[in-house]
Amino acid sequence: MSTCRSEWYEWDGTVSRIITLGHGIVDSHVNLDRKELFIIVPGNPGQAGFYEPFMESLHNRVGNPELSIWSVSHAGHDSDSSAWIPKEKTYDFEQQILHKLHILEQLVPTSTRITFIGHSIGCKIIMEIFRQNSTHSLSGSYFLFPTIEGMLSTERGKQTYPLTTTFRIPFILLASLLNMILPGKLMHLLIGLVKREAPSKVRNAIRHLINPNHVNNSLVMAKQELDTVHELDTDTLKSMGGRLRVYYGMNDGWCPLIFRNNLLKVEGILEEDAVVDEHGMEHAFVLGSSSGTHLGSIIGDWTKVTWRA
Repeated sequence: MSTCRSEWYEWDGTVSRIITLGHGIVDSHVNLDRKELFIIVPGNPGQAGFYEPFMESLHNRVGNPELSIWSVSHAGHDSDSSAWIPKEKTYDFEQQILHKLHILEQLVPTSTRITFIGHSIGCKIIMEIFRQNSTHSLSGSYFLFPTIEGMLSTERGKQTYPLTTTFRIPFILLASLLNMILPGKLMHLLIGLVKREAPSKVRNAIRHLINPNHVNNSLVMAKQELDTVHELDTDTLKSMGGRLRVYYGMNDGWCPLIFRNNLLKVEGILEEDAVVDEHGMEHAFVLGSSSGTHLGSIIGDWTKVTWRA
């Protein structure tokens, strides 16, 4: 069974982590020529490491030894910056889109068969990639618990907004304080006590998140999401019809099922394209009891059905 690797990519003054399974970013233009690549665009916080169990389960279920899977951290969300002082540059929502387009253009040959997998706000980023991409042929996309409309109107959006405004600075200071007073091993121990059921890879991702620079970037990006993601982009979704399948939560505070009804009104989107979870998965499925392995198997089965377009 293939295992995940952690690699770094430099862009616009920062390095961001890319978790790779199969062929990595080194010599990718040679190794991925005419091969298949799945690219995961995470939610927010955008830590690629959260998706390692999902990636391994997906790769195992697909059963194609030539398949490569990349999970791309958001710029500024998982870097090699100091964990003490929030001094690093922040990247807005538009810059996160440019970050993914740059990786696509610089690291992936145009002959590669590319499938995107988005989680939460990563789905909206993928929609923008589909709209702006002019270099690559994109096979299709899977959206997991998508936040692609009306974010501030949702239950979780209303709860989160104060964290991005009034309480942003206190949260950043708390992250700095925790890193100052808790040695690395003790921090890992405390995370293990809180997330006892999570595999070590997910606990490591949580540890990397508790960094004032990463927290700051996450909250800055979250505010822009809540301020800007309002109307459903039906034109882009229409262009993706036949090459899009979506997984909705039964009781998702970020994406209520009324949003599924809105998606089904888009020309080219069929009832079978919008699946509702029957397993009690949470929006943050990577932190759930299965750490994403169950959903990885489900999406692996989906990949065996050919796209309509």
